[in-house]
Amino acid sequence: MNDNQPPIMPIEPESLPNKSKSDKFWQSFWFTFLVVSLSYAWHSFYAPSNRIDWAANYTTAQQLAVESDKPIILFFTGKWCVPCRIMKRQVWADEQVTALVNAAFIPVTIDVDDPDAAATLSRY
Repeated sequence: MNDNQPPIMPIEPESLPNKSKSDKFWQSFWFTFLVVSLSYAWHSFYAPSNRIDWAANYTTAQQLAVESDKPIILFFTGKWCVPCRIMKRQVWADEQVTALVNAAFIPVTIDVDDPDAAATLSRY
């Protein structure tokens, strides 16, 4: 150490600047915002699996309907469709609905964004 330099003094924890109340507020605010946003996103996209025997496509559903003499139930959906996700999560996952649909109908899902479903979409 050079004799001309003053000695280095350790900084005491009390002398460190305290975060202002405003900084603490915003830190807490953004942390809370992040937690709420992530939980909402998870809840919005979560859809429990269901045990409904969905037909592969509309043509297959028509064949199965003729063979079993049951009506077809169409579920039009899309990845962007929020009510569809709610229905998947709350209606199709219900055990009573699952049992009724499997017993009385030939269920088929029609993805409105799928180009292969264009003929079915134009019909309905």
